[in-house]
Amino acid sequence: MVHAEPAADALSFFAKDRASRIATYDEGWSGFIDVIAAHVARGASLAELVSRYDAAIGEYSGFIAERIRRQIPRIALGPFASVPAPRRLAVVNGRYVVLPEAPRMDALFDTIARAIDPAVDCIVEFGCGLGFNLARLRLRLPHMPITYIACEPSEHGRRAAELVFTADRHARLESYPFDYGAAGWRFLDRFRKIVAVTVHSVEQVPVLGAAFYRALLATDIVHCFHIEPVGWQRFTNLGETIHGIHRDPRTWQQFMHDCHQGGAFVVEDARVVDNAARWSATCGYNIDLLALISHAVDRGDVALTALAYDVVGINPFNPSTLIAWKRTRGSARTGTAAPH
Repeated sequence: MVHAEPAADALSFFAKDRASRIATYDEGWSGFIDVIAAHVARGASLAELVSRYDAAIGEYSGFIAERIRRQIPRIALGPFASVPAPRRLAVVNGRYVVLPEAPRMDALFDTIARAIDPAVDCIVEFGCGLGFNLARLRLRLPHMPITYIACEPSEHGRRAAELVFTADRHARLESYPFDYGAAGWRFLDRFRKIVAVTVHSVEQVPVLGAAFYRALLATDIVHCFHIEPVGWQRFTNLGETIHGIHRDPRTWQQFMHDCHQGGAFVVEDARVVDNAARWSATCGYNIDLLALISHAVDRGDVALTALAYDVVGINPFNPSTLIAWKRTRGSARTGTAAPH
């Protein structure tokens, strides 16, 4: 699926929005620093820190979380309208379901952990947030001498990740500032077999762009796992619609106005993908990851090892898709240059 690039003014518009978004995340992450530090100081284990974090983000705040409802003026719940508290709405395997607690991503991290062979010497997460995803992998691979690399644009996110990993004195963590729009890769040079992970971080980049993937494939990353809300991108009609909204900031602003004035998000299985596309457009989320991976597969650079659309949605309007690929050609440093 090939789409025209957004216009320059649209890119500038979303770049400014991304800078503001990073600043907002940085401010939000700062509130975790003292809490994490206090738990570490009293001897909390890595497993306990992950458990406490999961409990905090899974705390009940309504059938649909209040923070989500604030962003959607109208939601047509249909047969779900009379579900009693404290049950909540989620997506599991492409369908709306009602659960007693927030769904977990354990199965997805189990999939990643099973793919880590003894030769892997580095796991890097791009856009790692507070570092808890890397911690989940460390808990699954406690005896493997792997260096974990936390790449994060926000200063407080990196600091939090460093604190989290102090709870495991045998773990090796390094953290680096990272921006998808101007990525540097020197910190990966000394590793020979690298696994890369993203978890709802590419979503924050409206247009990832071919240059990023060319650079990614020029490293010694041999296996990559994306857990991102991009399942809707497989449908050409939705892709063209959302691309049109992103090409012009005025069109996006009109779309936002219409969303707040008009149609509801309809909670029925047939609308899971449509709702996800609308949510993505509303938030200015990524529009090109699936196409970039498809092009890499078509070129023969990578082969898919896993693909599960809309497998889990803690936010029922932003479900995660798992995409995993393995390199089929060597990196630039091992003799085969990435395509240009």
